[in-house]
Amino acid sequence: MILSKTTSYALRILIQMSQERKTMISAQYLHSILNINRPYLRRLLTDLSKLGFVKSTLGRNGGYVFARQPEEISIYEVIEAIEGNQVFEGCILGVKNCRQSPQCIMHGFWAETSGNMANKLRQTSLASLTSENELHR
Repeated sequence: MILSKTTSYALRILIQMSQERKTMISAQYLHSILNINRPYLRRLLTDLSKLGFVKSTLGRNGGYVFARQPEEISIYEVIEAIEGNQVFEGCILGVKNCRQSPQCIMHGFWAETSGNMANKLRQTSLASLTSENELHR
């Protein structure tokens, strides 16, 4: 599974916000930490707001906060919201009709592996990922 640049950046934004645990985080602050192009960062924050992951507040003291607690948001949920669930369904070798008979040689292996990965991502919240990273420092 290869995540798109958009999904990768969205995860980086949400993980950074989860690590900060500030009440309000500005786009400027996220840009300075993550070095994501400003217009692209603002578009991603708008998309994350529309998807219900963050809320925005306008004004001088404005910024972004989580719409739900990071403990309630799984990595899988973020990936699925941006990529769709097909990211876990495709053939690892790129065979277009992999599910049709005869299946490609990797079909069974990839179906099991991607299923295991999807389950692990469903069980991993933004908050737990942050906690795990702190344990390894």
